[in-house]
Amino acid sequence: MTIDHRFSSTVPAPLDGVIETAAAVEPADAMRRLEFEVTGAAAAELATVLVGLRAALDALLAAGTLNRTQARPMEVAMEAAARIVMHGRLLAKVATGSVRHNHVQTSLDQILRLALDNRLKSSGHGMEVRRRIKPVMVVVDRDLAAALVDALLDWALGPGKTVDVTLEIKDWPAHGLLRVNTTQEVRTEDVPDPQERLSWHLVTEICRAIGATLDRVQSAGQTLVMVEFPRTVREMEGISAMEVDLGAAGHAGDGARMLAGHRALIVSSDVKLREEIKKVCQDMGLTVDTVPSSTLAAQRCEQELPDLIIVDERFNDGRFGQLRARLASRQANFPAIEIAYSEDAALSLEGWGNGGMTRVSRKQLGSQLPQALALEMSKVL
Repeated sequence: MTIDHRFSSTVPAPLDGVIETAAAVEPADAMRRLEFEVTGAAAAELATVLVGLRAALDALLAAGTLNRTQARPMEVAMEAAARIVMHGRLLAKVATGSVRHNHVQTSLDQILRLALDNRLKSSGHGMEVRRRIKPVMVVVDRDLAAALVDALLDWALGPGKTVDVTLEIKDWPAHGLLRVNTTQEVRTEDVPDPQERLSWHLVTEICRAIGATLDRVQSAGQTLVMVEFPRTVREMEGISAMEVDLGAAGHAGDGARMLAGHRALIVSSDVKLREEIKKVCQDMGLTVDTVPSSTLAAQRCEQELPDLIIVDERFNDGRFGQLRARLASRQANFPAIEIAYSEDAALSLEGWGNGGMTRVSRKQLGSQLPQALALEMSKVL
């Protein structure tokens, strides 16, 4: 059995080069962005060609030159080409950061079941698919989650294969885990290496974008792919702060043990607010530092990088935006929470991974901040 270290316990590696350790994986550089921009451009040109082919085929069918049976092989080929176009365009957008994220609680099991049902109806001949799917709710962009599942199935399924699909929540840490184990029972001719297919590259880039961990383990005739979702919700009813994603039993003692040793930086000149935030953080085991301005926050981060930043929205200015951009370049999805003062402010996860922050209402700080801390700190645990 061999383990591909580019995809072992780390975010995916870029298309070129073998990355041996998680520490070596960095955000997309200019050359990598250019590669994917070229992929998107090629997909756009292929889309134009397909439009012409579709029009020509429709004309032949209308004239009676071809019947539906004769046209079917061409339609199948065009459908496959259309999927290449879709994957190429999405790959370019995801890899270059052009996709807007809207992270919401998403039923991953429903997405997976629907994708499997649709795929097996359209092209399920010549393969065996076994499934064991348990309810899993994750915080993720729903469209990207669906695209990830679709691309992974596109990569895994095919004639002569036996595919085992499993979705469950790991015991520890309590993360959603999607496993696809593919066995090539019957060898087929002229099939490209699945690791080089466009769908596989799309899987790696979506995992990178949403912060999921991608692992691949290979042995003779088999390939096991595992996608782990760190932002997993254990229960939808009666959920408490530490039951979100951290997998603890749901009380402060477990939370303190989970977050002990991590450090939060509070950015505010409001002494009362700082003390309230500090108490919640310390109750959950966090060590706390405070600074009264975004400029001093930047200086403190240069001296020692915190695990989390909590900012008073009145100090979320241009200087703080520059600080967050630098932190994101070092660590994607760096944990950050904004304390909001608006009347309708509520706990919000929108914009995670897209330059936004989890927002907590100043008026409901005591009830919302523990859950926000649990959600944000799941990124570094």
